[in-house]
Amino acid sequence: IKERKSIGEYLFMNLTRALFELILFVLSAIIITALVFAFYGPILVLQVGAIFGPLLLPWVIFGPLESLAKAWFKFMISTGFTLLVTLCLGLIAAEAVTVFTDAMSSYGKNPNVTWVEEMVARIGGLVAIASGMIFISLMILKADDIAAAMTGGGGGGSGVAGAAVRTVTSVANKISKIPAGAKK
Repeated sequence: IKERKSIGEYLFMNLTRALFELILFVLSAIIITALVFAFYGPILVLQVGAIFGPLLLPWVIFGPLESLAKAWFKFMISTGFTLLVTLCLGLIAAEAVTVFTDAMSSYGKNPNVTWVEEMVARIGGLVAIASGMIFISLMILKADDIAAAMTGGGGGGSGVAGAAVRTVTSVANKISKIPAGAKK
């Protein structure tokens, strides 16, 4: 950095960096939480489906109940695709964080950059990565719907993660409609 900095400038820069790292940590925690719910849910469902598979597969040869076996097979394929979609979205999120942190660390090592330019670049980068991470988190929570759509099941928010998002949205809407005098 080409200019001399005062103690206040160093303090401001380091506090800003710490704030950025805290925000990035919180966003990463959100993505990890979304991954846990979106990844381990289908694993549990696949295990339950594997338990019931031997009970449903024999119905393939019996015409009137053949649809049970076909529905189970379609369910298992859709759940397997949910795992793949979740894994792909998780890898995209991890790559985005890696690219962001590498870019910010290399930018901070440039001696020709003033501290103001560095802070503005870091703020812009943080806003970009934050919006990307929030978007990826929402997409991870819709991984079951994406997988259902890929396998021909439609996918209109019918999965467990979709139900959780709808519940949180519904509660938030109800809270926002409480009259101002009723809140205490």
